Amino acid sequence: MIHIGTPTTTEVVQRDGTTRTSWVVSYKDNSGKRRRIYSKSQAEMFRKIAQLDSDLKAGQHNANRISFSKVAAEALEARAELVGKKNGIRSQTHKNDERHLRLYLTPHFSNVQMRNLTTGDINLYINKMAADEISPKTQRHVINTLNMVCKHAVAKGYLLTNPCAKGDRQQIRGSMGERKGYTADQVQAILSAEMPLQVRAMITTAALTGLAANELQGLQWKDIDLYAGTLSVQRTGFRYMVQDETKTEYRRRSLPLPSILIKTLREWQLQCHTQVWVFPAVSGRMGEQNAWRKQVAQACKQAGVKDRGLGGFRKFYHTQMEVAGVPESIRKYRMGHSKKSNTAKVHYTDADVKLAHNVSDLETIAQKVLA
Repeated sequence: MIHIGTPTTTEVVQRDGTTRTSWVVSYKDNSGKRRRIYSKSQAEMFRKIAQLDSDLKAGQHNANRISFSKVAAEALEARAELVGKKNGIRSQTHKNDERHLRLYLTPHFSNVQMRNLTTGDINLYINKMAADEISPKTQRHVINTLNMVCKHAVAKGYLLTNPCAKGDRQQIRGSMGERKGYTADQVQAILSAEMPLQVRAMITTAALTGLAANELQGLQWKDIDLYAGTLSVQRTGFRYMVQDETKTEYRRRSLPLPSILIKTLREWQLQCHTQVWVFPAVSGRMGEQNAWRKQVAQACKQAGVKDRGLGGFRKFYHTQMEVAGVPESIRKYRMGHSKKSNTAKVHYTDADVKLAHNVSDLETIAQKVLA
């Protein structure tokens, strides 16, 4: 609701100590703060009121002259209050937002007035990130942080509408589901190659539990019961630090272990140089994903298989469960997704090409209609 008072005259003290009559009107800006504007004449005052009314209705007035960097800092501070709260955000999420602002957004938009930020500006920035060869995944995360700042600006009255709304801005090119998982034949070839026992145990665990890389990082021996054949996901690793939390509440789960994985883990446990971390670094501390990427790449090279990273084993795990006819509800539980989530369907399921080329199911269909 727009609040503009009735203009009146008042005496204004000038710099030289003399006074003059001026027109003044009070109003509330979009954030609810009481403000005033002055004018030398009544005619000029009415022109200013008309412009003020227009700017207030468009969410583009005065308080909105605040710079992007200040709004971003304000949004980040408000975001910090949600860390660790129920239905809030993780510490890692807040750190990611801070990093995206520091490395990408604030340097680019810095002194841009928040009220002047448009969807066109954001589209140009998306194009710039693409030209700078920033990965599509990173682009999405950066724009998600920008969207968070814009939502805060709308909530505070700095903006009337969100210029970063998904339906208005252009979509970022490059599919997050583009990178496929390994096939059964490829996993078999990889595990048939020569490699250190720790690497073999890690790859086998990733392929037969679907654990994400940060979950493998946080995995401790106390989370594994080799007699009961279960593994519990209790924590994750993040940038060389252990996080006593998982990505979502659904990621905290218990998984069954097939006998071949139990056998491999028992062998590795006897050789492991620490009783804490299942896949530690050489120093005995929590394992490092950069080192693992190199180890997986080397294993793939020896097996003659295209390197699809650790994430490729998680996709293999879900695809093979689907092929095996595991019910969707169980697949979602094992992947750590909510009942409503379609993440696995979109990003973690690949077509099993061998089955796609097999004619047996088509013969069954043909018999039904032609027999």
